[in-house]
Amino acid sequence: MRIFLRTALIFTAITCTAANAQQSPSARMLEEKEIVERDISVMLAPIRSKATLQEYLATHQKNSPFAALSPGAKRRFVQSLRFSEKGLSGYEYGDLQHELTVTQIYKLLSLFGVETSASAIPGLKAKSKSDELILLRGKLNQTTLRMATDYPGYICGGKASCVKDERAICIGANC
Repeated sequence: MRIFLRTALIFTAITCTAANAQQSPSARMLEEKEIVERDISVMLAPIRSKATLQEYLATHQKNSPFAALSPGAKRRFVQSLRFSEKGLSGYEYGDLQHELTVTQIYKLLSLFGVETSASAIPGLKAKSKSDELILLRGKLNQTTLRMATDYPGYICGGKASCVKDERAICIGANC
């Protein structure tokens, strides 16, 4: 059903040029491409719920992106995670910001299929080529559709309801 709806949205975006004359069809197609890529990432993510998170943590202790966090930071980050029926809908980024590189954050968030939200974390600095590319991707995607946007300074408070939280990011597509 969701794939059918996504296909209908893509068709509408491509064919309905009069509805948004400010945006070219190619720009709309790029936006839809980003949304489809995000949906694929979430669908294929190993962690999509609290239950799969607990299972993952129990079986992947050493060779996991979580291993880069100190024990306290890992505990706080895990406690901050919010899930909806679509997957990870929000998280607090403070410990990630202080302890990890951009690339490490990206790898950690990829476990949830929301790796693109790494570039939404304020104040991150590139220390490697991969860091630079991840942050550049975020800048290039700042014009995506509202449903593909991540909201720094908010946390998912319920279906389609981001709530103010200065230390968090609401994953718009999953909230």
